[in-house]
Amino acid sequence: SMFMLLLRCRAVGKNLLQMRIKKLMKKIKHLDLFSGIGGFALAAKRIGGIETIGFSEIEQSASDILKHHHPNVRNYGDIRKIKNIKCDIITGGFPCQPFSSMGNGDGKKDDRYLWPEMLRVISESGCKWVIAENVPRIINLALDDVLDDLEGQGFSAWAANIPACAAQAPHFRPRVWVVAHRQSIGINGVVGECKSKAAEDGESGRHSDGRPYGINSTMPASRWETWDGKSRVCRVVNGVSQRIHGLGNAIVPQVAEQLIRC
Repeated sequence: SMFMLLLRCRAVGKNLLQMRIKKLMKKIKHLDLFSGIGGFALAAKRIGGIETIGFSEIEQSASDILKHHHPNVRNYGDIRKIKNIKCDIITGGFPCQPFSSMGNGDGKKDDRYLWPEMLRVISESGCKWVIAENVPRIINLALDDVLDDLEGQGFSAWAANIPACAAQAPHFRPRVWVVAHRQSIGINGVVGECKSKAAEDGESGRHSDGRPYGINSTMPASRWETWDGKSRVCRVVNGVSQRIHGLGNAIVPQVAEQLIRC
């Protein structure tokens, strides 16, 4: 009868609506490479709706921190062991030693140049988003290749030079961030070089390439108060503490968070 047909159509419509809601509520799958102490995972957690499904970290001290904060997330260790993990977004601060001013500047000739491995994982994952981070010297040594590689995989890719002080950090710490998406969409204008807070405050100090110096010790106390200072770095008698080492290699989660939100 017509009444039964209407009831059946209503039931089908209800089921389709429930399936649609369930699909919309499905969490975004996040794979974090070269994870360090988990800066990208922290950014994902602060945003919500993103599930970190795996790490790739080989240093023991950093791995212990990841296990403490993310006991149910697998650490795959060496990136070369990661095969065909499907996800929605891949993040990673691939090793900066080949480009760092503290190294030899061998770039792609350095054995620690692991961008090709990250690109392989990206290709196998079918992800829609990629966010990568490295030091500014990559601009002249490998950035064009990184962007070309991503575009070759069907991504639209951009690079932005964003310092930590752009996220209200009490230090400069410039880093190059690469954002890529499989569709040709923008990232709300975050393209090119990010203006630092130091420049906005009118500080006159400049690097040789014209970039402003970071915030100095005379900065207003209110700026420091925006960053949680409860956790202190413990000193060691000889050498560098594992905490300092971990923080030195870490990304700035506050910057990553803003890029993911874009």
